[in-house]
Amino acid sequence: MERTLVKRHAVLRQAAQEISPRYQTEQMLKAEGLIESLSDRVAPVNEKAQALSQQRRARRMARYEEVIQLKQEGLTIRQIAQRLGAHRRTIRNFLRAGSFPERQMPTPRATLMDPFVEYLKKRWEEGCHNGSQLYREIQRQGYKGSATALRRHLRKWRGVVPEVIRKVHRLPDFPTPSPRQASWWLCLDEDRLEKQEKEYLGALTRLSPEIQTVRELTREFQQLVKQRQEAGLDQWRERVARSELGESKSFAEGLMSDEAAVREALRSKWSNGQTEGQINRLKMIKRSMYGRGKLDLLRSRVLHAA
Repeated sequence: MERTLVKRHAVLRQAAQEISPRYQTEQMLKAEGLIESLSDRVAPVNEKAQALSQQRRARRMARYEEVIQLKQEGLTIRQIAQRLGAHRRTIRNFLRAGSFPERQMPTPRATLMDPFVEYLKKRWEEGCHNGSQLYREIQRQGYKGSATALRRHLRKWRGVVPEVIRKVHRLPDFPTPSPRQASWWLCLDEDRLEKQEKEYLGALTRLSPEIQTVRELTREFQQLVKQRQEAGLDQWRERVARSELGESKSFAEGLMSDEAAVREALRSKWSNGQTEGQINRLKMIKRSMYGRGKLDLLRSRVLHAA
């Protein structure tokens, strides 16, 4: 089953996308005409940085108001600076400002991006928010800068992406499981799966009839082994042959290379598990005393429990 899924990575991704709350909401909004397309990479709002910036501004505002209050009480600049533990130049600048002085943004310098800003803005308004696509387009027009510089330039535009799109991107996504994980879910009983796992398997088997077939064949073989139904082995092999699934056929042929042992395993309640366990125990004891004991010590340790 795992080898079957390895060849169908596209189906695994598509099934994960279909049950993703983010994808479902996006399709609903598109169907209602509320949005046309979503940016494939919306920069998340750094709420922590915004809160920190606001806290710093509030502290500067409180310091400014305190300076004005002390000046009105008749204190000199030197006295205000000593009381507040600030530099005299800071106090003087506050008093000269006339109102609370906001932080000044640095004057932008000329960059390699400047000749392409109008084109980028036009493409952005058309709905192209893919940085890699925009980078390729302006490269063909002669842009010599880096993709990193373009991403920095687009970052401020991503901040004004409509809130509905930001909310969609905040919704949880369903990560695509690996072929091994998906094959494990396909083998489990329904009552042992979580809700989203059941939804994923439903989408997976709906998108790929081959996966549904290999699931049925695998679960049928599981029942043959669990219930020791040796009589049903031939019918199972015939269904595998009709399935046209190369991986399942290869598995069935491998079983038949040791047919007598397989049939005995399906009809008998006995197993060689006890023998294999004792062999493993013997090897573990032998290796733990490697180079320190002879055969008589090994024999004593093996038979000690008995």
